[in-house]
Amino acid sequence: MLTLTRANGPSALPLAATPALFAVQQAIEGLPWLEPPAAPDGSASTGLTPLFLLFAEVLWPVYAPIAVMLIEPDPRRRRLRPAGV
Repeated sequence: MLTLTRANGPSALPLAATPALFAVQQAIEGLPWLEPPAAPDGSASTGLTPLFLLFAEVLWPVYAPIAVMLIEPDPRRRRLRPAGV
């Protein structure tokens, strides 16, 4: 949360929120481990697994490039380019 208070303007807020979002992801990933091993299909596992996958496969691939693009001050470098070009 400290990074959010020290962000330099609104365009830096998404990048500053990254540690907090990562902490939420880690909590979601860790909570199913608190259930006994005899209950692999327990309610926490069933509900939290899709939420973790949403973070891992949707949020980060979309959010991270946008957060970095927003802090780039040079409009020419802000354009998206294919990897390896």
